[in-house]
This record gives sequence, structure tokens and C-alpha cells, in this order.
Amino acid sequence: MRKASLLALSFLVISMAGLGYAQSTNAGDIRGTVTDPSGALVPGVTVTVLNVDTGVSKDFTTNNDGLYDTSSIVTGRYQITFTKEGFNTLVRGPVTVQVGMT
Repeated sequence: MRKASLLALSFLVISMAGLGYAQSTNAGDIRGTVTDPSGALVPGVTVTVLNVDTGVSKDFTTNNDGLYDTSSIVTGRYQITFTKEGFNTLVRGPVTVQVGMT
């Protein structure tokens, strides 16, 4: 009986730890793929993500598959600017980032 109680208590503690972590996060994510007008993936694009409420910006670069990922940014409204030599600059947004959303 004692072993079953210990197992149940361990399960409860592990379950509660996950809930505490989920409630303490205040971030979301912006992720995408950059393509040219023909649909080809474009690596090496500078993606500038600007929080329009705070004025804080951060640059990311697309990988060899044209992918970018902001990896947990605080919630808010963001303007996204895409730049690469030989291409026109593209600006999108504002995009709203919510807790736990991609």
C-alpha cells in the first residue's frame, strides 16, 4: 500500500510541475518560410521583428530552407520586415503574438 501511495504522490507532483510552468510562460512565437515570387525558398533573408508597442526589435536570418523562428518572444504586436540584397523589402503586420501561440 505504501508503494502505491508514493507512486500516486510522485505522479501528482510531476503533473503540478507542468501546470506551474504552463502558467508562468508569457511568450509566443513567430515562425515562417520566405519564398520568392516563383515559390522557391530563399535562405539568408534578414527578418526584423519589431514590437510596435515597445520599439524593441530583433533580427533573425532564414536558414537554408528559407525558415525563420523567433523562439519565444513576449506577447504584443509586431511588425515584420524582410530584407535581402537583390530583392524588394517586404513589411508585414502588425501581427499579434499571444501566450503559447505560434
